[in-house]
Amino acid sequence: MALTAVLAAGAAVVPERRSWPTIAGVGVFDTGANVLVAEATTHGSAGIVAVLSSLYPVMTIALAFAVLGERLDRSRRGAGLAALAGAALVAAG
Repeated sequence: MALTAVLAAGAAVVPERRSWPTIAGVGVFDTGANVLVAEATTHGSAGIVAVLSSLYPVMTIALAFAVLGERLDRSRRGAGLAALAGAALVAAG
C-alpha cells in the first residue's frame, strides 16, 4: 500500500546507493527468518514456534542495546527477562 501511494504521488523511490547493501541485508535476513519459521512450523510444534517467533521485539531491544548502546531502564530489562522466561517455560512443555 505504501508503495502504491508513493507511486501515485509521483515521488522518487530510489534510495541512495550507499544504502543498497543495508537494504539487501535486511531483505536477506527477513526472508531467511520467514523461511526458517515456515520450516519450523512444518517440522515442529506450531505452538512452540509461535511463542518463540513472537520474541522478535525482545531481540530487537537486545540488538539495540548491544549494537547501538541504547539504555534500558529496570522495567524494560525485567519485561524482557520475563518474556524470555515465559518462552522457555512454554518451550519446555
